[in-house]
Amino acid sequence: MSRFGMRGTPSLVLLDQAGQIVAHHLGQVSELQLGSEIGSLLTQEVVSTKGGTVTLSQSPDSSH
Repeated sequence: MSRFGMRGTPSLVLLDQAGQIVAHHLGQVSELQLGSEIGSLLTQEVVSTKGGTVTLSQSPDSSH
């Protein structure tokens, strides 16, 4: 729990493709909010991996 900065249970942590925490929720999260956050993550794509660093950007279709 301390590694991800969790303060209690239930906790929900969303990670991006680079393994970075992009959302952390304590307690219950609505399905609508969770779906929106996951959808946003799915529109990101890996652009480069120079030096072991992953760079993410919005994919071109994310504006639809």
